[in-house]
Amino acid sequence: MWMTSNSRLHWSEKARHTAKLRRYAFMLGRSVMNARGLSGPVFDRCVVDVSVMYPRQGRADPANVSPVVKPLLDGLTDAGFWPDDDSAHVMAVTYRRDPVKSRYGTHMVTLTITEAGE
Repeated sequence: MWMTSNSRLHWSEKARHTAKLRRYAFMLGRSVMNARGLSGPVFDRCVVDVSVMYPRQGRADPANVSPVVKPLLDGLTDAGFWPDDDSAHVMAVTYRRDPVKSRYGTHMVTLTITEAGE
């Protein structure tokens, strides 16, 4: 389901990937909420740090992974992690490269969500 801003996927393939990512994040978000016994939003205001692990050490542009991150944020919104993924609730999304390499042929995206103060 790897996509980047530079990917040239057919619109139907991109839509399939997007739907899978959104559904995955929804299921994972619900699982976390159920495990913690939560029924309402986990965060009212938060920041999201996106760490991208690449299989090679060459040059990379971590912000290009936004076509993967946006459906993940939408899925967490659907799950009830926050009221909405607008700027009032998800105040910032930052991207960085993970210094560790991923397994050959794979990319890994990690979202670290931190509660934001008032």
